[in-house]
Parts: sequence; structure tokens; C-alpha cells
Amino acid sequence: MAGMTRAGPADGPADRTRLRAPVERAAARSGARRTLAALVATCLAILPLRQIFTDWTWLLDAWAVLALTILPAVALRLRYSPQIVHLLPGIVLALGFLTARYVPDHAVGGVAPFAGAWSDAAALTDQVRQTIQDASAPLASTAAIRMVLSAQLALLALAVDLLGVIARRPALTGLPFLLIFTLAGAVPRHAVALWWFAAAAGGFLLLLAADKADELSRWGRVLLRSPARRNAVAPLSGRRIGIAAVVLALAVPVVVPVRGGNLLSDALHHDVADGTGSGGALALDPFAALKGDLTLSDPVDLLRVRVAASQLAQLKRDHYEPFYLRTEVLDTFDGSGWHASSDGRLERLYRTAFRTVPSTDGGTTYSFTATIDVVHQLAGNVPVFALPIWVDGAITAQGWSPKNALVVSEGLRSGQSYTENVQAPFPTADDLTSGAAEPDLPQFLDLPQDTPTMARDLAAQLTGGTSSPYLKALAVSNYFTDPANGFVYSLKTKGGDSTSDLVNFLKNKAGYCQQYAAAMAVLLRLAGVPARVVLGYTHGPLDGNGQFVVTTRDAHAWVEAFLPPIGWVPFDPTPLSGADAGRSVGLPWAPAGGASTAAPPSNDAQHGGAAQPSRSASAPAAPSAPPAERASAGGGLSWPAWLVASVAGGVAALVALALIPAAVRLGRRRARLAGPAAGPDSVWTELRATATDLGYPWSAARTPRQVLSWLGGRTVTGAARESLAALASAVERARYAPAGETTPAAALISNLRQVEKALRDRRPRLTRSRARLLPASLRSPSRRRRLRRS
Repeated sequence: MAGMTRAGPADGPADRTRLRAPVERAAARSGARRTLAALVATCLAILPLRQIFTDWTWLLDAWAVLALTILPAVALRLRYSPQIVHLLPGIVLALGFLTARYVPDHAVGGVAPFAGAWSDAAALTDQVRQTIQDASAPLASTAAIRMVLSAQLALLALAVDLLGVIARRPALTGLPFLLIFTLAGAVPRHAVALWWFAAAAGGFLLLLAADKADELSRWGRVLLRSPARRNAVAPLSGRRIGIAAVVLALAVPVVVPVRGGNLLSDALHHDVADGTGSGGALALDPFAALKGDLTLSDPVDLLRVRVAASQLAQLKRDHYEPFYLRTEVLDTFDGSGWHASSDGRLERLYRTAFRTVPSTDGGTTYSFTATIDVVHQLAGNVPVFALPIWVDGAITAQGWSPKNALVVSEGLRSGQSYTENVQAPFPTADDLTSGAAEPDLPQFLDLPQDTPTMARDLAAQLTGGTSSPYLKALAVSNYFTDPANGFVYSLKTKGGDSTSDLVNFLKNKAGYCQQYAAAMAVLLRLAGVPARVVLGYTHGPLDGNGQFVVTTRDAHAWVEAFLPPIGWVPFDPTPLSGADAGRSVGLPWAPAGGASTAAPPSNDAQHGGAAQPSRSASAPAAPSAPPAERASAGGGLSWPAWLVASVAGGVAALVALALIPAAVRLGRRRARLAGPAAGPDSVWTELRATATDLGYPWSAARTPRQVLSWLGGRTVTGAARESLAALASAVERARYAPAGETTPAAALISNLRQVEKALRDRRPRLTRSRARLLPASLRSPSRRRRLRRS
């Protein structure tokens, strides 16, 4: 009987392990291949999202998150069959990456998100929600958008892994891929490019092919056709069908006339074609970047503006030109450009007093009335002059925004018309110089902490000699518009040796309106002058009938500075020249020639009775808007810093995860050997667990004497065998003998440790380390790995 018990455990499990090991390793490697294929397919499937954005910045962050989420699972599945638990390390790494990259300010070590970090993330999420509500694609990928998009794509990668690798249903991964493709086709106003479709479809086919190859390999060896059938026509495989379908889908639009618009986008956005039959609304990109190229296509007429005939003669005598039409206000700077935060609380258009918050009711204004006809369908807010007294006409608007002084709307249809009565800001010398104190508007002074030192020094150099907000704004405006400073208008911005787009622009001194407005607003805030960027349309001078036409070529960006007690005053720092010079409207308080000695209009300047006092007498002043607490908005760590922080945090998280099984195992050992619980049976259970961890498993059905005969044959010898015999004898007495004298707990534990030492001494260091970190005794018996006894 002893011989039989020794032969069974020694030979049976070991032989089965030797037979099963190659199969398990092959299954694990195939799982790793499928996981890697799912990662590549996901990386390719998100490429159509490029249609939504104006830049590629988002893609680098997205691919980094996808890699951190899935690559740890690939490494684990090189040794183990795919399991859901393999995704946990990647989730921890991705979370650390997102924290370090976007919201490190209130995170522990910059990578571990706690309450403060989650609040910062919620603030960024609100920014994205507002951007989706107010803006139209294509969008600039701001830090808030990149954070939310990266987090959602990490969830996408997890879903693809669960469907395509864990559940072995790769065809179902087409559903989330289809969702991505639908989003890319529905949000922007133009269709998804063919090459992005090809990339996404190729990734999906790659995942299908990887799974099919593994599935076929389990059926055995592939047999070649017999010589007699070599010339027979082979049926089309699934891979060939897929490739043919993609090629056909790409070829059909090339050879068959198709509609140039985006049917899916048109259906979702409810676009209405204009009178010319060209559908699709036009809109300004609500983002003022510090670099980029401007492509000017053939101009399209958008608006036709005419001033009331009764006022035309007066405007000509006063040499007054209406200023620009406003459509969007950008008040948040994230380091790469300006974007809109929100329109705030809206007031009903036909009940509002058209007040502004903060108040813009001080100073002299110029009054006129203009009627605006919509020539081409427009998306976004209603273009209006600043500041309206009333707006009337056949338009549908969400309301008036006191925060941004905008008529908020989803768009205008061609053929609509509206009339605006305006009291435009026209400050005098006394208006501009009477407010020496800097206003308390911290929300319009907010800048990232890493704003370049060069910009700070330049702002101090330009404005250091005065405390007047107006003189500071004039000095910065003159710096850009004075030809002596070398700034030129260009449709392209140049790169530079700095990582800051602002520094590169200030050094190269070439760009178009977005760069000039963005840079001036930053310098004003650095000088302590509240500033924001405004988007809208310039226009040519009034013709003999008091009209001008606004086209797509008139899209423009400028700056508004808050100058007490007047309020928001416009400045146009773009040095327009040549054919574009006619699109600018002169501002007496900020002459475009950079003549710093030019004075604004005096109090007794004649406006032919058109000059009006401010509207503060009829509209009560509103309380100042509370400062908006700034989230870290992605201005946290630079790429090298967050990479180091993410790796360090990921390593720490992996170490913590790796120590969990060891901690659980140690807790169970202490519970078995602590105090009165350390009886013969509990000590024997602990010995069995230790032996299992080291690769000496035995069935719980074996008696202590059978275990002694097995282990004591050649594994445990000498004094250790005597200790094992003592433990076996104590267990037999506790189980089968009448109650009587018991072995002390200290003696049992001493014998246990001597036997454990003998078991460990016969195992290599790697096995001993694995026994401590990944104890096999914690696994269920059905899944416990059989290790061959050496």
C-alpha cells in the first residue's frame, strides 16, 4: 500500500503536467496575439475621429492610454490564458496617466486621484459639455476634450478586449467600432475621408483574422490539396471576402457619382439649403490658436448689412464706420489657444434689457440702426454689433447672454432678416483715462502657471511705466500694429525652437488674426488688464447706399479689454495690409498704425447728435460674476514629467497589486498559527498550504501517514523527517484517539517550520519567490497548477 501511494502522486500529476504544459503555453500565446490584435484594431478604429478635430494632438494621448490599458494584459497572457483580471494593471496605469497628464494638482504624488483630483476632472468634463453645446465640429482638441476622449477610449479598449478576446466573439467588436465611425460621420459637417474608413476596416479585419487563425489551429494540422486537385478553384475565405468588400467600398465612390455632402450629418443637424441649392451651414471655429495655417477658399456671401437711410448722412459727416459683428467670446486660455467657457445664464431675447455682466455701461456710445439680411445659412450665434439696445426680426434665439454680450442661437437660415439698434462703444479721452485702478475681475486674468517667462517679461517691458489699464492696452496694441516692430500679416505661422506656440509667434512675428488676438489677450492679462478674445466678422466700408456685404473672407478675431469705468473696449492688433486693409475699421483710441501719440476722441468731439450717454440710466447695474475656479485644464505636467510620474505611479500600483496575494496568504497563516487556534489540524492545514505553494500538492483525502510515506521518502530527510513524523502523529492522535494529552502549540509550530525549511531548501530561488508572491494554495482546486515534484 505504501508503494502504491508513493507511485501515484510522484508520477501521475507530473506526467499530466508535462503533457499539458505545451498546450497551456500555446493557448496563452494565442491569447496574447489576440489581445495585441485587439489593441491594434482599436488604435486604427479611432482614426476616423480625426474628422472631428482640427489637429492631431488628441491622437498621441489616445494611443498612449490605449497602450497603457492593454499592453499589461498582453504581457500577462504570454504565460496565462486570457482572464478579466489581467485588465486590472492596465486600468490602474491608465488612471495614473490621465491623472498625471490632466489633473495632477490635487492628486497624491501627482498620479493617485483623490477627492480634489476628481473635482478637477469634473470641472474639465463640464467644459467639454459646454463645448459640445456651444461649438460645432471640427474642434480644437483642448485639454478637457483630450482627457474625456482618452478616458472614453480606454473604456472602448476594455470593451473590445472583453468581446474579442475573453468572450471570443470578435465579430461583436464591430458594434463599438461602428459607434466610433458613426460619431465621426455624424458630428462634423463633412463626410469621413476614405482612408480613415480603410484604416478602421483594416483593423477590424485584422482582429477577425487573428481569432480565426487561432480557432483553426485547434482543429489540427492543415493538409495540402492533393496533386490532382491543385488546379481546382478554391472557395473564397472570410479574409478574402473582407478585403474585397473594403476595396469595393473604397472604389465605388471614386467611379460612381455621389453626393458631396454628408447625409448622416445633415440628418442629425437638420441643415436647410439656401436659395442657391448649396446645403450646409457655415460657422466660425470657436478656437483662437497660436499656430496654424489659414486656407482661403473662394468667398461666399453670408450677410448683407444696411444702415437706416435716415442715419446714413450723419454717419458720413462723422466719418463713423460700424465696428465688427460679434458671434463668439473666448475667455479661457489653456496654453495653446483660447476657447469659450460658457454663455452663463441666458435672458429671453424679447424681455431682456441687454445688460452686460460685468457692466459695460460707462462712457460715450454712438447710436445707429442696422438691418441684417442672411444670405447663406449660418451655424452658431446671431452676428450682432456691440452693444444692442434691441434686436427684432424673424430669428429664433435661445436668449441674450449678459456674460458675453451675445445673442445665443443655434444658427440662421438663408432669407431671414433682423434689425438691431446699437449703442456702440465710442470712448473719449476722459472716459479712457479716468479709470486708473485695475478692476477686480480675476476670471479674466487667469492664465496657466507655465505661461512662458518671455511673455511675462515682454508684458512687463511694454506696460511697466504706467498704472493706467488703457495705456497698458494701448502699449500692447501698438507693439503689434506698429510696422517698426516687424510684425506682418501671413496666412502661415512658422515653427520655432520653443515648445511654446506663444513664444514662437512672438519671435517669428508672422501670422493671421487668431495669433495676434490670442497673443495680445495673453499679454494684457499678464499686465493685469482683464481681456478676452472675440470672434466675428470684419467688413468693408459702407457704400453709397449705406450697405456692405459680409463674406467668409471676413471672419476675424480681435481683443476686448475691460477698462473701468467704461467696460469692454475693442482692440484689433492684427496688422492688415494690402487687399485686407479695407476690411479693418479704424479705432480712434487704438490707431492701427501704431501711433502711440494719437489721442482718443475728446469729450467735445462732434457726433452730430448721435453720441449718446451710457445705458446705465435705464438698465440697472448687475452684480459682478463670481470668479470661476480654474481646474488644472491639462496644464499640469509636461510630457517628460507625466511620463516619469505615470511610470512611477504604475510601478507602485503594480507592486501593490502583486503584494495582495502574499498579504492574503500571510493573513491566513497567522490565523491558523495564532494562539489557541494552533492545534494539530490547523498546523497540518498550514503545512499542506506551504507544500502546495512550493509545488508539493497532495489531496486532502490522504491520511497523515500516507503524506509521511510520500514526502519522507526522499524529499524530507533527517531531523525534518522526524518533525514531519511528529506532526503526523499529533494529527492522528487529535483525530482518532480519545481526548487526552495534546501536543503544545509551540512544539507543533517548531516542527512545522523545520519541515517547511526542508521543503524550501529543495526548491530554486524562483520557485520560492513565486510561492511567496503568487501562492498556489489560494487558487481553487480545479484551477490549481500542478507542479512537478523535483
